[in-house]
Amino acid sequence: AQHGISVVLEGGVYTYRMTEDAHGALLAAWKASLNTMLGNLLTSGDSGSVTSFTASDDFSAITLKVDSAKFSEDMVTMITLALLSSTAPAYQALLSEHDNPKTQILIVDAKSGKQLADITAPDESGV
Repeated sequence: AQHGISVVLEGGVYTYRMTEDAHGALLAAWKASLNTMLGNLLTSGDSGSVTSFTASDDFSAITLKVDSAKFSEDMVTMITLALLSSTAPAYQALLSEHDNPKTQILIVDAKSGKQLADITAPDESGV
């Protein structure tokens, strides 16, 4: 097993197996990546709309506070939301603590506190 990870072919199905250390390292790297992704939203320059964020430890709940005047034109945030909606639930699946991994992302106006959007991924259709 290279780096504590091996691939096994059984009955036409590939299965990845890893040691606890490799699993822990994968989770730590994934979590760091998600935190970096969120942190980068705060430094996306003049076009950035995110003023702050909070996230639960397993990324099942994320709240972004935004400048609503900039939010609809902020492509960096839109792309990041698309990435978070797939990578955060996948992180939860690797934690092995969730039977049904989901992430709820709330977009809130930083000035008024008004909720602008509520994104749950995957949604009821599984997307």
